[in-house]
Amino acid sequence: MITYKEQIVKGVIDVREIPKIACINDLSGFGRCSLVVASTILSVMGLQPCLMPTAVLSNHTGYDSYTFLDFTQYMKPFYEQWEKLNLKFATIYTGFLGSEQQIDTVAAFIKLHPEANILVDPVMGDDGKPYATYTPPMCEKMRHLTAEADMATPNVTEACILTDEPYQGDNISFETAVSLCRRICAQGTRKVVLTGVQVEEDVVANVFYNRETGENFMVRQKKVVKKYPGTGDMFASVLCGELTRGADDLAAVSSAAKFVRKVAAYTAETETRINDSVIYEPFLKELG
Repeated sequence: MITYKEQIVKGVIDVREIPKIACINDLSGFGRCSLVVASTILSVMGLQPCLMPTAVLSNHTGYDSYTFLDFTQYMKPFYEQWEKLNLKFATIYTGFLGSEQQIDTVAAFIKLHPEANILVDPVMGDDGKPYATYTPPMCEKMRHLTAEADMATPNVTEACILTDEPYQGDNISFETAVSLCRRICAQGTRKVVLTGVQVEEDVVANVFYNRETGENFMVRQKKVVKKYPGTGDMFASVLCGELTRGADDLAAVSSAAKFVRKVAAYTAETETRINDSVIYEPFLKELG
């Protein structure tokens, strides 16, 4: 990814500005996920999150009930107004997209901003299955969107969907993980971080691959047994922030993995309900 500092040198972005990140995801008022997570993490990292909701929910869908407002019809007017303001972005960071039209809208927005680095978190499924909303045409459109990314952060399920590979569980070897990353990059993506790879019974890893250099590595963390919603959003948000601030790939992936593991381990020692996600607020200052 081209760093924010490099964009300043090229005169694309004014040195006096706080780096802007266009964050495109759903907004859940309660539950520590999506845009709430992205906005808090990126702000404390000294960056300016600019939020484009794909949907507005009272709380995330892991709870028994929730209210839901589809934001599709407002997304294009959102970015058209941003264009009137002549906003320039260091990074465009996408998360959950709920329809083919939303994916098309995001793709059109990205084309308007060649100055931006693109980070796509292809939120499509988990545990070997696509989410109920993800139809085969949507999966195909997400392949095209991911192909435009400077960095993509699929989990193993999503990597298998993107590459039409059969899902055989998250317990895969480093070599298999790199092969999945390589296949995603063959579609156009520059770099991939494959998340949630269970390389050993009590160890999970994030596996990185760079299409242009062939560089690959694995960042390992001791597994936290409890599985919380929102941790993927936290990982991608810290990664986005670190890369935008100019960290190298290994440092950025390591920082994101360390943060998520730390807050998950802390939360697992409390009586916090799983759906309330991890207690990350006390640790935000460490990202500053």
